[in-house]
Amino acid sequence: MLCISNLISNAMKFTPDGGTITVSVEKDQETLLFMVADNGIGIPAIYHGFLFDKITEARRPSIKGEPSIGLGMSSI
Repeated sequence: MLCISNLISNAMKFTPDGGTITVSVEKDQETLLFMVADNGIGIPAIYHGFLFDKITEARRPSIKGEPSIGLGMSSI
């Protein structure tokens, strides 16, 4: 559940006021797929290959000034 909370929290931090955040769930026989989509600032393409590394340089302040809790994508 922490990973879903982290994804939603990040969407809220990096999506401007008035932006769109969509949370959805799909279920098949054995799997639940949780999806969080937003129209926020996104992650620069140069960092995509490193998103799930335990230590990454892909950190930046949120657009709303909230501090990072430091979990990153590796905790998901």
